[in-house]
Amino acid sequence: MSVVPPCHAGDVELPPSLRFADASRVLTGAALRLGLAVPTFRSPPRMAGTSRTIRRLDPAVVGTSLGGVAAVESGGRNAAVVAVSLRGRAFAEVLTDMIEGVIVTNRLAAVDAQRIRAELFRAASEVFDVEAA
Repeated sequence: MSVVPPCHAGDVELPPSLRFADASRVLTGAALRLGLAVPTFRSPPRMAGTSRTIRRLDPAVVGTSLGGVAAVESGGRNAAVVAVSLRGRAFAEVLTDMIEGVIVTNRLAAVDAQRIRAELFRAASEVFDVEAA
């Protein structure tokens, strides 16, 4: 049985919110396979005029907050919420902000960050027709 992701179902352009949801699932899976903590993704950021915000969550109380999913997926370590603005932005820019959110959540050193960034973008480019922003 083969399941074709909606973004591969022809020339139909998905609304930004659905592409964002698909990207969240793809990046979550890739980050987990790489052994990384996975932030919760949401849109839009609470702070007006920003393209991306990152809010760290206290692992001691994250199970009782809306970020509970992040704590479960990341084992409670480095739990964070990455909020990305979608309106008026190219999907590649949104995807880049999401990937940077994973990098920042995991507090990766420069060399590790470069490798992980490439791995996450590669995983996303297997599903989405994107080029680096």
